[in-house]
Amino acid sequence: LLDSCASNMPKALRSAAATALAQAVETGPLGKVAPALAARATHKNADVVENSMVYCEKALVVLSKGSNALWAKDLDSERLLPALSFGINAKSPKGKKAAKGCCVLLSESLGVTAYEDQVSKLVGLKPLQIEELKKVVNASKKEDADKKKKEMEAERKKRLKALKASKNAPEPMAVQSGTRAEAIGDAVSKKKPAKIELSEEEKAMNGAPEGELFQVTVFSRAELNTGTAIDASTELSTVVVPALTANEEAWNVMFDALTSLRRILVYHPEVVTSATIEGLVPGIEKSIRSLRSVLAKNAIFCSADLFLKCSAELNLSQKATDQLCFALLDSCASNMPKALRSAAATALAQAVETGPLGKVAPALAARATHKNADVVENSMVYCEKALVVLSKGSNALWAKDLDSERLLPALSFGINAKSPKGKKAAKGCCVLLSESLGVTAYEDQVSKLVGLKPLQIEELKKVVNASKKEDADKKKKEMEAERKKRLKALKASKNAPEPMAVQSGTRAEAIGDAVSKKKPAKIELSEEEKAMNGAPEGELFQVTVFSRAELNTGTAIDASTELSTVVVPALTANEEAWNVMFDALTSLRRILVYHPEVVTSATIEGLVPGIEKSIRSLRSVLAKNAIFCSADLFLKCSAELNLSQKATDQLCF
Repeated sequence: LLDSCASNMPKALRSAAATALAQAVETGPLGKVAPALAARATHKNADVVENSMVYCEKALVVLSKGSNALWAKDLDSERLLPALSFGINAKSPKGKKAAKGCCVLLSESLGVTAYEDQVSKLVGLKPLQIEELKKVVNASKKEDADKKKKEMEAERKKRLKALKASKNAPEPMAVQSGTRAEAIGDAVSKKKPAKIELSEEEKAMNGAPEGELFQVTVFSRAELNTGTAIDASTELSTVVVPALTANEEAWNVMFDALTSLRRILVYHPEVVTSATIEGLVPGIEKSIRSLRSVLAKNAIFCSADLFLKCSAELNLSQKATDQLCFALLDSCASNMPKALRSAAATALAQAVETGPLGKVAPALAARATHKNADVVENSMVYCEKALVVLSKGSNALWAKDLDSERLLPALSFGINAKSPKGKKAAKGCCVLLSESLGVTAYEDQVSKLVGLKPLQIEELKKVVNASKKEDADKKKKEMEAERKKRLKALKASKNAPEPMAVQSGTRAEAIGDAVSKKKPAKIELSEEEKAMNGAPEGELFQVTVFSRAELNTGTAIDASTELSTVVVPALTANEEAWNVMFDALTSLRRILVYHPEVVTSATIEGLVPGIEKSIRSLRSVLAKNAIFCSADLFLKCSAELNLSQKATDQLCF
């Protein structure tokens, strides 16, 4: 993965490798990932060295936020510290800074004395290098202290300036203080909303704010701490429930309760029941709709974490789903702050991936009657995404389980939306429903709808046939264009080297559904193409690299059989056709995402060399799929799987 980050690698592979490394330092076996990443600091490529240090620091940051304060004692310091010595002298400023950051984190966990003792005992380093590792901690701490001092002084001057300029100090001052906290980072405690104490000079100013002011920080999911001094169950009952079920509560108390609930959902979901969440949803919705943007953003993040857990642990009622979806869609309106629109889009994307889709889809569609064009557009776009995920499941008749009496009338409004995207998505929803139910059953359901005008009913029926005709015409044009492109390429080619197969794989990503997505599809050349000078010999294939959300839930055979008969033989063989390895990687990814219970640590240990071999393949489409596979593998390392240090090294390198 680190070698794939080199600047001479294709951009698509660099991007995919960065995503996989980000997953590794979030959920991978961090005690093994950190030394593995640092070990690449001796590489001759500057990009590889920089990334090795940057991601190593990220891994150590995640470890430092865990419940074990002495986490550094569990690391292989005899391997890690010498690597950091090379990182400190890296060519890249980012790499140097990250390496110094790693040293500081280690010294904070071990204690400065213990850290210096470990550095002194290192074998193979020159005295100058040992001295450098010791000095960097004190130097970095001094720099941080000076920087923090300057930031606090600048913040104080800024606040004084704002107070002087203010004739009246309305309530939103507290919102501004909350927003400032995001900018100044660690200048205040991150665990709870920190109270701001004004100086006597500030209090005496004309229009100085009254009451309590707080500075708070909205954390991403990766930044949440694993727990507090009290256990999760007690925190839920004493902090979260009272704050989010009260009729009136101070905003900073609600903010703290939302952060606590998010941490519990991520790290201790077992203490949360569906009944408990049902009572908390009104409070979350109220916070999402708050005029205090920092509180609204935290509540939106909380809803995303909640939908993440709905894939298995929790079951939301239709009413609760409606409340959250309506509030999130309303936050997508163009008159809302950009930060809230972005956060709401992320939460909705989570809802249509792991939420209770049978309830999410009707809830989203119901907002098609809203007066705001942005809300209507997003309601249709995300409703279509929810139906697409349902259509990829194992239940072919999924549409029968939906509330069609609520969904179809909403789609009627969506078809006539102002936004072209909204119209297109609404039509796509109708097509997906007709494909699941069958056209006749779909038209019967539409005919039985009450409250729609005859013209609306006729429109819902016609849109399916019209969309199918458009899709057929479009596909026909794409296939014709692809055929012409292929003929042109063959005519221009004097020699057809092996990489032609790679190009065919790359073409498939562009043409999408023009070939079957389940397995690498063989390309049959016409007699005219075969007779051309330099026509390629052997078999050519078209393949597609899927994102995690696009993977199908399963195939005709069960996951355990697929693992033993498709994946293991292909990824453990000394030599295997690239299309067979590609298919095996896709199967392994699907199994890791949907059926992780059939995969053992021992099995994965034997497959890692095959995955590494594929990542290093010159065939970019195979390498990209293998990189995505490693990301899915690291995702499962947070709980289900345990990789050895050797296997972790192979993937990280």
